[in-house]
Amino acid sequence: YQRRVREAVVSTQSTGVLRQLSSTRKRLNDSVLRQLVKVYVSESYDFKAKLLDYFPAADGKDEKIHVKSTLTEIYVHLLSLINLLDTNRINDGIPCAQALINKVMSVNKPTVHLLGARCFFYYSRAYEMSGRLHEARTLLHSRLRTATLRHDSEGQAMLLNLLLRNYIHYNLYEQAEKLISKTTFPENANNNESARYLFYLARSKPLSWSTLRPSRTSTRPFVKPPRTQLSASSRQQPSSLLSFSYF
Repeated sequence: YQRRVREAVVSTQSTGVLRQLSSTRKRLNDSVLRQLVKVYVSESYDFKAKLLDYFPAADGKDEKIHVKSTLTEIYVHLLSLINLLDTNRINDGIPCAQALINKVMSVNKPTVHLLGARCFFYYSRAYEMSGRLHEARTLLHSRLRTATLRHDSEGQAMLLNLLLRNYIHYNLYEQAEKLISKTTFPENANNNESARYLFYLARSKPLSWSTLRPSRTSTRPFVKPPRTQLSASSRQQPSSLLSFSYF
């Protein structure tokens, strides 16, 4: 499994790497991550020493692989953050997430957009797990403006959904509706983000459901469901859109 993880790290140019992230994270442990950091993260990377401190496993024989790029370093840093969250090391996860986002924000290249969007998801997730989700809001707003100006559709879709999730988490429905009214969801966003946006769009108006006619968006899956055994699952779609998750 270590070989598969290394192959994923080397091929960070491919969007398939992010699709396989859920399986890659299952193969991570302190030993694997320490080796990845040592081999694929350059000495000039500001947070390298701290990443090594997070994974104090016994060092094995270093592999002589000289593939170091900004994209690869960000990906290894992301894997490190995910492992910290998966092992419930939240106190370490917050500074790790902050350092990761600082690195992402320092790079203005289209090749980083897709990976950067996923980094922001786990940045927000770290704050949510620590019970401090509101502290991430200011930065998310700032980066949403930047993503819009840079025509970064992946980042724009992710950040908009993260902000809506943030507001709804604290029952700030008016702020969520205001954000929706002032922004435009990118048309070329991937299906997962589009589904998540529709879910938050419906959730932003919970009080109106009992007094007003439900919106077309929230009822679309209920309209003329197929007369098959799949009808029941079709009717359950609105309540399960969060299943499109990166957790």
